[in-house]
Amino acid sequence: MSSLGVDLIELLAEIENATLSPEQALDRIFARLAAAIQDIEARAEAATPGPWVIETDAEHGTWIKRTGTDECVALSCGQTDERVTANADFIVHARADLLTLLTALRAARAIVVLHALPAAEKRNAVTKT
Repeated sequence: MSSLGVDLIELLAEIENATLSPEQALDRIFARLAAAIQDIEARAEAATPGPWVIETDAEHGTWIKRTGTDECVALSCGQTDERVTANADFIVHARADLLTLLTALRAARAIVVLHALPAAEKRNAVTKT
């Protein structure tokens, strides 16, 4: 489990033990979540840009390359079995899947924040462009 997951479990325990209010926990969760998102985005930005594709040949086995180039992202050391193919498929989609999840997470956070606002502030927040 990630350190963020452990942090969230600890925060839930603090809420259950009444040592932390739900509002305090939400503030801490958002702060830790924002830091985690920044770390993930930095790793994604540092990695080879996508999209990636899977290539297989007798000489190299299964490898992942950047679409439209010969730039190798990962190599399976000559193996070509089903597990390697499944791993390659997972890796190929990981970058796009991660960025999709980060976007969904930001949207969910915005919904939670909006839900917590008083009615008048909600109207203002929704009408802002």
